[in-house]
Amino acid sequence: SFNLISAFQSKQFFYDLVSRRRTQYARNLCAANRSKYKDPTDTRRKTDKLARVRGFFDSLDESCQKLHTSGDQLTIDKKLDPFRGT
Repeated sequence: SFNLISAFQSKQFFYDLVSRRRTQYARNLCAANRSKYKDPTDTRRKTDKLARVRGFFDSLDESCQKLHTSGDQLTIDKKLDPFRGT
């Protein structure tokens, strides 16, 4: 019988969903991040619960800031509508 949860957790589902090129790019990015921010003493992990992924998200944030420049027509909507969907 078909089990939806095991289908989502399988590697094949991920590979069918994401192209091979993007998968390889994500693997290389994560591997570079692990080696770049490796802390053998794990002192950072005692104070920072997100230490393992912080370097990746800092790099991602830095890249996004380099790629996006806001113009004169930028507006910020301060109203937060309640979620009504499913």
